[in-house]
Amino acid sequence: MIKNLTIAHRLALGFGLLIALSAIAAVIFVATLRGIKREVATIAVDTLPGLNLVNRVQKDALLYRILTDRHVLSDDDSEKRDLDTQSDELAQAIVKQLKEYEPLIGNEEERTLVARIEPALEAFR
Repeated sequence: MIKNLTIAHRLALGFGLLIALSAIAAVIFVATLRGIKREVATIAVDTLPGLNLVNRVQKDALLYRILTDRHVLSDDDSEKRDLDTQSDELAQAIVKQLKEYEPLIGNEEERTLVARIEPALEAFR
């Protein structure tokens, strides 16, 4: 059948096929970009705020540990009172950050682990 076509018809068929394949590739490309856009939005809206809060809690917990070590090593009562005040403020900040994080938690195992932090912090204090 193709052998019976003139060169002009063969070229037209070839370019038509090329255009059809390009259109299919464009549709697949657009669909892929939409999927990527959804994933990026999910990361930006759901994941990053939670990671930011977890990072702040981790940073503050490490700072709390430093304050505790300084308190234990200090012989100065005035410095100890100052460190106690700083520790209290930091503990309140950690609890506040955990409360902000609770609505962002995605599964029950994580929710259980986060719920254990505040009582452990209070018991440590």
